[in-house]
Amino acid sequence: MNKLTKKRHFIGIDISSETLDLALMEEESFGSFKDKKVENSLAGFNKITDWLKKQNKALKECLFCMEHTGTYGLLLFAWLSQMELDFCVEPGMQIKRSLGMTRGKNDKIDARRIAEYACKNKATLKAFTLPSILVVQIKQLLTYREQNVRIRTSLKNSVKSHQQYQRISGLK
Repeated sequence: MNKLTKKRHFIGIDISSETLDLALMEEESFGSFKDKKVENSLAGFNKITDWLKKQNKALKECLFCMEHTGTYGLLLFAWLSQMELDFCVEPGMQIKRSLGMTRGKNDKIDARRIAEYACKNKATLKAFTLPSILVVQIKQLLTYREQNVRIRTSLKNSVKSHQQYQRISGLK
């Protein structure tokens, strides 16, 4: 049996570079939310702990769920792992498709939709395991290389275009 099926408190998190929007939903009161916004930093994560204590929710009883956002979520993933909390990281398109047609979009609404998704799909969700630091470093370097290759190609194409323009116009 999946350990996530025992969870009764679901926290959807919309991650951005600067902030985290959180939505807490109880399984027994589906569709009713408590919202919180904190900074995407260790200080912000400590505010999450305080907020949940005020809601009388033990961290270990919560399932945290978020979309995969690349590097913006790495610090949060490391913190959740260090705290030994259960969390899942899902592809954004999968969450969007599971909810069907929806209207409106902002960070608060997205966090609520992620919490609903976690509650509805808790039986099939898999807990996220943070990869080793070496794997994270390799992924970062590969991403950086891809970006540089794209920039290099763009610059080469720009030079070719300019050279052709020079030949046609006689501009030197």
